[in-house]
Amino acid sequence: MSFSLYGESYRVLQKLGEGRYGEVSKAQSDARAVAVKRSPLHTEDLRTVYEREKRLLERTVNAPRVCHLIGEFEKQKFGHLVLELATASVVDALPLLDRTNTGAHMIAALAALHACGITHRDLRLENFLLFGHVVKISDLGLASDNHMMNTLEVQTWWYRAPEIFLGQQPYTASVDLWAMGMLIMHLWCGRAPYEDNEFTMLPRMFRDRGVPAPTCAHELYRYGPSCCAAHPPLRRWHDCLAQLNPMYRMPIATLAQGSDIIQFSNCSALLGFEQEVLASGLKGTLVVSEAPPQKPSGTTGSRSGERGKKRGAKRHKVVAVDAHSRRSWVGTQATSVT
Repeated sequence: MSFSLYGESYRVLQKLGEGRYGEVSKAQSDARAVAVKRSPLHTEDLRTVYEREKRLLERTVNAPRVCHLIGEFEKQKFGHLVLELATASVVDALPLLDRTNTGAHMIAALAALHACGITHRDLRLENFLLFGHVVKISDLGLASDNHMMNTLEVQTWWYRAPEIFLGQQPYTASVDLWAMGMLIMHLWCGRAPYEDNEFTMLPRMFRDRGVPAPTCAHELYRYGPSCCAAHPPLRRWHDCLAQLNPMYRMPIATLAQGSDIIQFSNCSALLGFEQEVLASGLKGTLVVSEAPPQKPSGTTGSRSGERGKKRGAKRHKVVAVDAHSRRSWVGTQATSVT
């Protein structure tokens, strides 16, 4: 496949991966390489998703830590978003990255997105990409610029906020804060903290914190704030974000303005492994992996959950490195329900 954009001819070279709403390929012109996200437009719903993502990308064109839209076009009932091409994805380069610096970059990227009035709603390591010495956030297929949101089929299970599990409608951008807290823990531990199925992970969230599980989303707002550890940075950032009560989650802009985040997010040590990236063949790869499996319609029981758990673990095997026994702090000491 080939296409022209702003008078420049591109040739699609290879498929890089698939996401929830399309596939991503690498394309090359005489001057540069780009990523092309190809999304079907066969139904009105699919067109709505495509138009929404295009509109949100256009809004973030000046955001320094959001993957930039270069252009777009439609061809043969498919929409094409032409994006800047990443050096590598965080999930693939993770064994080579300084995790504290990476976490600070990810927090700064989410802060840039929220500053544009956009909630991502699908945060996971695959959606953070490396561009030289900077991490940028990508894939706005599930993002929204509404202040209050109602769609519950959002976020990967492993990073899904408790209020979404409990069916709260509407909810706010605070769901991104919980997801980022879970991702920070993923960086620290080398794996997602709750790689459970739908039926066991929600009770674990409360059991690990030593508090009774609520029966409805409204009861979340009865919890007091959890204590925040003084150090190390990754644990402190997690504690600030992964509060059971959405009201006590620190706004991402406030966290990003902290001196430690500014220091680590400006640290060039993030990509001090540039030669290793080149040698490992990750240079110029943009991997858009599927999310861990969601529950099929009409499926119940623990066996299906266990199968989903195994499939999810296999997809994220590259991430599960250095999984030391650091999980003693998984249950931060939340105060009891008052």
